[in-house]
Amino acid sequence: MPEISEELHIAMSTAYHRVDRQARRVVREFTTLLVTRENKAISLSSLAHTLHVSIDIATKLEQHSIKASSIPQVVFNYLAEALQQPQDAIRAYFEIDYRPSVVQSKIAETKMPYHIDEAVNEHIQSFRQAVEESSQLSEEQKDAWYEVLNREDL
Repeated sequence: MPEISEELHIAMSTAYHRVDRQARRVVREFTTLLVTRENKAISLSSLAHTLHVSIDIATKLEQHSIKASSIPQVVFNYLAEALQQPQDAIRAYFEIDYRPSVVQSKIAETKMPYHIDEAVNEHIQSFRQAVEESSQLSEEQKDAWYEVLNREDL
């Protein structure tokens, strides 16, 4: 393999850092699946329709109740197009949980932190589980999603 010149290495590094900085800025601004990049609101039913899922699954996606690593690539593709956001920002949205999970105790309380929404945090599930549990998806829709999940080994 040929060696990369110092100039090319510097240029590639500079370009990577610029793109990385831009992606981080977009990620900080991207906190919901219900608003496009131009701040146009999207209803939950419209989001579900765009993603070819049911409203219950769209709700779970919005609420970070589905494990990021279990979401099929096609969902990221649909979201990137619908929200006009880069896929990196969308992936980061699912990897960052915006819900507060730990609250520090008050002065009069014991020094142990306690968890809010502990039951919610325990119900993070895979995309496959969300499809299996959905009462709103038809059997045909479920079969289509199982095919996608099997194709992507999810």
